[in-house]
Amino acid sequence: ACRQALALTPDHAEALINLGTLAQNRQAQAEARENFERALRARPGHVEARFGLAETAIAAGQIDEGRALLAGLIAENPRNWAARWLDLVGLPLVHASPAGVDDERERFMSRLDDLARDVERYLSEDKAAIVEAVNFRTNFYFHYLGGDVRATQERYGRLIARIAAAAYPAYARRKAVKRKGGGPIRVGFASSFFYSHSVMKSHAGWIQGLPRERFDIVLRSEEHTSELQSRLHLVCRLL
Repeated sequence: ACRQALALTPDHAEALINLGTLAQNRQAQAEARENFERALRARPGHVEARFGLAETAIAAGQIDEGRALLAGLIAENPRNWAARWLDLVGLPLVHASPAGVDDERERFMSRLDDLARDVERYLSEDKAAIVEAVNFRTNFYFHYLGGDVRATQERYGRLIARIAAAAYPAYARRKAVKRKGGGPIRVGFASSFFYSHSVMKSHAGWIQGLPRERFDIVLRSEEHTSELQSRLHLVCRLL
């Protein structure tokens, strides 16, 4: 549909941006970049095209270029939450030196504090945009910095929890744990990684280590690959 639109209007910026986003979803970064650049030539200064180009640059490891684009977007609109969130979590996978690792850690913490302050200030007004930005991506590459990241992760977690509580207040209220006749507490684990995945290699102990006399364990897995049988074998071993 986008290509049909471009056949009629070759400089249709929205069609080009949509094609760029679709290319990103396929990890075709060069194709995505080409479409975003075409959109910018068609409509200079287009916010979505610049953001898409920044995201593509960061995904390709061109961190400085991506951050420069994000800095421009944030300077124009400090409440561009998607840009601010990507500026926080868009970290390099490989660092040139130990000093670079320290600089990235300090940068992350500084931006995290700034975000927490501004989110608290604008959450009631910009809730939908903030929630969308948080859903955009996680701080996955922060852990590649190494060292003791627990304190920073706790600060990050408090920010996520604050946003989630505003978005879903009914689920933010603590509920009393009910046990019939003093029986074991029922604990559920939901994941799409109940198979030979790195997540289960590192986290299966959370399930295996719970004493069965105190906890009743329930697992829920969403199956959408051909690895159903291997996942079921793992579930059986866990239980």
